[in-house]
Amino acid sequence: MDVNQFAELIQRLQSSDNDIRKKAEEQYEQIDGPTKVALLFECYNQFANSTDVRSTVLVFLRRVLSRDWDAIWEKLNAENKQGILSKVLEMIVHETDISIKKKIADLIAEIASNLIDDSGDMSWQGVLELMDHCLKSDDLTGNYIALLILRGCPIVFGSRLDHFLPSLKNVLIKCMATPDLQIKSTAVRAVIAFAVDNDEDKEVIKLMTSLVPNVLQVCTDTSDDDDSDGALGEFAELASSLPKCLNSHMNQVLQVSCWKQRKERDVPSKRYRSHLLLHGVCTKRTQEIRSRSSFSNSRDPSLLYDRDGR
Repeated sequence: MDVNQFAELIQRLQSSDNDIRKKAEEQYEQIDGPTKVALLFECYNQFANSTDVRSTVLVFLRRVLSRDWDAIWEKLNAENKQGILSKVLEMIVHETDISIKKKIADLIAEIASNLIDDSGDMSWQGVLELMDHCLKSDDLTGNYIALLILRGCPIVFGSRLDHFLPSLKNVLIKCMATPDLQIKSTAVRAVIAFAVDNDEDKEVIKLMTSLVPNVLQVCTDTSDDDDSDGALGEFAELASSLPKCLNSHMNQVLQVSCWKQRKERDVPSKRYRSHLLLHGVCTKRTQEIRSRSSFSNSRDPSLLYDRDGR
């Protein structure tokens, strides 16, 4: 099968006609993993002028590597493995379309997540060099790419956390302060995923704790309409998984959550996110909340209602 035939197959895999799509899926599954990967990379190169084709190819690449990583990787020789790693880094450096860059970053994160060795070291030196460059860059797009990779692979730094933490903190503060809502929200998701996955490292917890006010400001600045993932929903995950990070910021956490409850009281589906945050905080830190008289005296009546507003 040549690259043009394979590109047609990819298009049929997305057909709205069930029969066409089913036959295409059967044909696609008959292609072995390494061959699929090679053909997908060829498609990316062949259709350099088509954003739609390249976007689709990247989705399929990430999907096949996520599903069949071990089976594919063990069949490749050292030269082919290095070729793939070098290619994806080259792709993200030279790509100019931000939507494509985002998908390449997701692909890099997927690959990186499989290349942490048993000792906790990142065996892919190239991705560490990319992260180092992006985190130290003055370019906001470069910073954004680093955060996308970190969001997808929170353990990307491996055993070299200490080296990356100072520049990471600077980038997180910078990106959470930018007017770009997408970058703000990505920074929140990245730092929370990073903290949750590295919760045994004291310096990571210290970093996350120091950035709680910044994260709360993003929660205030954004809404579910701005970002379907919801920064407040991500913060609820932090409250549930790492409540110790909130100890010194409890009043601010409660104030933001109550403000969100009031602001979105007429939209139960959106108001539920702030309810989740309150639930996480109250579950993990009930005794501490009770001791805060300032909060007890200013509770919002809306908290007495359930998620449906009853």
